[in-house]
Amino acid sequence: MISALQAVKQRLRGPALDEPTQRYVEFNRGRWHQDWPVRDGAVVLAGMSPGKPLIHCYTYALNHLARELGAEIESFSFLDRRDPALEKIYESFGAPIGLSLEDARPFRGQAREQADRIFANLQTKWDVVRISVDGVALGELIYDTYLRHFARATVDLRDENLRTMIYDALLIFHACRAYLARKQPAAVIVDHLVYHYSGILVRLATLARIPVLLTYYAPRFFLFQVNNALSDPATQVPLRWPYWKYREIFAQLDPADRAAALAKGREALQNRLAGKADGVLRGQSAYAEGGPARLLAETGRPRVLVLLHDFCDAVHVFREFLFPDFYEWIHFVLRHSEQTEFDWYVKPHPNNNERSRAAMNASNKAAVEKLQRTFPRVRFLDPSASNKQLVAEGISAMFTGRGTAGHEFAALGVPVVNAGDNPHIDYPFNLHPATLDDFEQCIYKADRLEAAIDPRAIEEFFYMNYFHFHDRLGAAGRPFEPELASGPEAGKSEVFDRFIAGTTPERDEAMALYFQQFVGTIVPPQARRLLPATAPTT
Repeated sequence: MISALQAVKQRLRGPALDEPTQRYVEFNRGRWHQDWPVRDGAVVLAGMSPGKPLIHCYTYALNHLARELGAEIESFSFLDRRDPALEKIYESFGAPIGLSLEDARPFRGQAREQADRIFANLQTKWDVVRISVDGVALGELIYDTYLRHFARATVDLRDENLRTMIYDALLIFHACRAYLARKQPAAVIVDHLVYHYSGILVRLATLARIPVLLTYYAPRFFLFQVNNALSDPATQVPLRWPYWKYREIFAQLDPADRAAALAKGREALQNRLAGKADGVLRGQSAYAEGGPARLLAETGRPRVLVLLHDFCDAVHVFREFLFPDFYEWIHFVLRHSEQTEFDWYVKPHPNNNERSRAAMNASNKAAVEKLQRTFPRVRFLDPSASNKQLVAEGISAMFTGRGTAGHEFAALGVPVVNAGDNPHIDYPFNLHPATLDDFEQCIYKADRLEAAIDPRAIEEFFYMNYFHFHDRLGAAGRPFEPELASGPEAGKSEVFDRFIAGTTPERDEAMALYFQQFVGTIVPPQARRLLPATAPTT
């Protein structure tokens, strides 16, 4: 046991850090210093991510951007419990926490009243999706955060946890508006766009015409402004890539670049379909060679395949969806499948087995078991079933909500039906029904669907979706060696020693040059109204 005096000294010193982390903190303190003039109120604000490779990227990005933009640096976090050790790491490179749930304290009463009123008026799941406050769309973020945080396959409109999630979102909303009223962010850097821990600030920043940036470090390092000139002005939702403009962007490339791009897309697509794991499914491939036993029964009837999504994960990551969530989508498909004379097969999503996903995987498993009981005529496959074998045995069509398998099955000659906005929306090699009636007709006609499958268009899409922005925007240098991005050390504190050892004058010079050039590319989005801060109530 420690004495009271020792306990006081320990609190004054701050949280105990392991040796590699302490070395990294000391390294940053000696390396990064705010020695540039700061404009009044100007700040570069970054989400406090625990990911160690991202943290090291932030040491460069935040200091160089702040210098170029004449700003101070702050970080934000909206987790219920603050992480003193993580805060100490961010403070070491000049990014103390400046925005948290503490900023929402004056708004608690108002947020509680708003949450109670919104929750009491919910009649359908669509009502959750459409929640907005003062013209700011919050519902999709609330919906997806609820599913992920509580590991649910769908929303329960009477669940008190949903009321709590709405309340939490409103606290973040008011805290962010108050912050934006007193500060002048020159840029906001986040690690995701789809959950309310960052998503609410992203939407408010976009409305306020503040550049929102994502950091990429694999396979190449670069920053990308998600609310830039390529953004869709019809939505408040900043998106990672402008997939609805892929064909237009590709057409602007030089002929030689287009030819090289198609070749690159073709080779990578062929490798994926040959069973080479490439990161889409962590450490595995959906196109491995099949086994000796048949997967599909030989009944003489047309066979239709449905690929399930992770019910708990980021339903509303794209601009729109025909259903409020994946649970409602699959029930709609299978209810109508009972009116057909086809054999329907469902393959669950191959979720990984990480311990952190245990609750989500259990929720997905329970949802699939319920589907099996509800639709006994449907055959459910093992999640590891080979897509290559399924196509070889013969399927008439494949249905997906908006999965990457859309271009993969199209490349294998199978008509694919999506259920809303998706990465392939700019291409006709998939079917994109615009209404529920059109979608329903695709189910009934699943044995005779036709899609304009052009192999060249699929190769073009593959290049645009997986390579174009990395190739065009990637920096000449990078903060660390590629193997540290996702190797076995990436999640361990020992990787901090590798970051320190890999720091060289040449690397620093290359990174400084990149950020000097990047600042000139930041483009404010289309003019939008800046919402005033909410007056706190007691």
